[in-house]
Amino acid sequence: MMPTTLNAIKAVLATDSSIAADEQTRLLAFLRQPNSLTENTSTAPRLVRRAEAASRLSCSVRLIDKLAANGQLRKCTLPGRTRSCGFRESDLVLLLNGKASK
Repeated sequence: MMPTTLNAIKAVLATDSSIAADEQTRLLAFLRQPNSLTENTSTAPRLVRRAEAASRLSCSVRLIDKLAANGQLRKCTLPGRTRSCGFRESDLVLLLNGKASK
């Protein structure tokens, strides 16, 4: 957003007495950065691909495949697909912390 637009909105908010000062502040903060007030409310888990999982664990992609074959990492597939697309980030974090399911 351009600074002139933000200044215009500030002027309008200053003249409007129906909006409380804290609400004005929150509104201006939201207009400056829309993602600052919203949290990640996505219900779908973040998926990590094999190469990223290998770099996070500092190992090879082949070891990631072996961990998946042993059941220490669970492969995730998208609906309507037959191949896996990655691993859940939460499972990877559990494995990093040494709390992986066996």
